[in-house]
Amino acid sequence: RLSGLSPFQGETDAETLSNVVEGSYEFEERYFSDTSDMAKDFIRQLLVKEPRERMTASECLVHPW
Repeated sequence: RLSGLSPFQGETDAETLSNVVEGSYEFEERYFSDTSDMAKDFIRQLLVKEPRERMTASECLVHPW
């Protein structure tokens, strides 16, 4: 289960946008405590800023989550 909250969430819309642009995110425990480590790993591998370093579609299909 995912939290339904963006891991880029900031205190303001401007801070959230800045987090997205910078690739700065966190899985806050109070919102992501029910999210499995495997799901978080999958998301982390998709949120890599450099496209060539992200998981490919084929790699996504074989990820254990």
